[in-house]
Amino acid sequence: AVVGVALGRSAQAVATILGILRAGATFVPIDPSWPLDRIRFVVEDSGCSVVVGDVVAGVETKRYEELESLPLGQGSQPDPTDLAYVLYTSGSTGKPKGVMIEHRSLAHYVSWAAAFYDQGRRLTFPLFTPLTFDLTITSIFVPLVSGGAIRVYAESESQTDLVVLDVFDDDAVDIVKLTPSHLTLLPDTNGKSGRIRQLIVGGENLTTATARRALSMLDNQALLHNEYGPTEATVGCILHTFDPQSDRTDSVPIGRPIPGMRAYVLDEAGHRVPFGVPGELFLAGDGLARGYLGRDDLTQERFSVPQHVVESRLYSTGDRARVRR
Repeated sequence: AVVGVALGRSAQAVATILGILRAGATFVPIDPSWPLDRIRFVVEDSGCSVVVGDVVAGVETKRYEELESLPLGQGSQPDPTDLAYVLYTSGSTGKPKGVMIEHRSLAHYVSWAAAFYDQGRRLTFPLFTPLTFDLTITSIFVPLVSGGAIRVYAESESQTDLVVLDVFDDDAVDIVKLTPSHLTLLPDTNGKSGRIRQLIVGGENLTTATARRALSMLDNQALLHNEYGPTEATVGCILHTFDPQSDRTDSVPIGRPIPGMRAYVLDEAGHRVPFGVPGELFLAGDGLARGYLGRDDLTQERFSVPQHVVESRLYSTGDRARVRR
């Protein structure tokens, strides 16, 4: 079964996602603020049997309180190759695409992230980004698998959601995952946090100036991790922890692949380029998605079988990169 989750940020949303997975079903995040046409498209394209959330015109919906009554499955242990979730791209370059992420890929990323960021500690993460954001996967699953906690920040009533300001003002979490755009919203006087000691930044190019400003806001007492990864590689697959002393280029490097993932910079013929020469970034490893739901043609185009690299599958990111010495 495929179940849509059209809920705002809440404990109920987290419980719904966990309940769907426990029942052996697949969840599809849906932003309730999306235009109705987009919601209908995602529901139909993904084959949702039901949507948990507020009433959506023309779409069968169930309230959170009715979740237990849904005939989702027998609650059996999912197979590693079963789908955990389908996350739809923004559609900014065309029709939204549903990226299929299997349990093994989700488990690979979450187990790595919990070990790397938490290091045996029970950390509190803020939930302040939409469920449809790739980075929200980190904020939900990493604290739950490591004995930590989630502090929920519900959507603001204003049209512009500036709840990230509340996250830093409250200073009630240990680690924050956000984008460079979030960092630019924070005033210089907003920092001096006594609790926040790690920032995970992803989704956009992170400039060195933005990274230095962020650390300055936190009295230079925090670590800033630049986590790179498209949705098709399950949240994050390459990482660099910013070093103010040695990172002197305009942009912070994206770093090295996490365990279980591999990265290649190739030319147009599929050969590796020399150090320092630009090429296209390709990814391989345990975090790769199954492909695009109902788009076999696009899956074959972007998830190719390489000719000159010893890998069973490569994902073409479309991003330009260089390998540093």
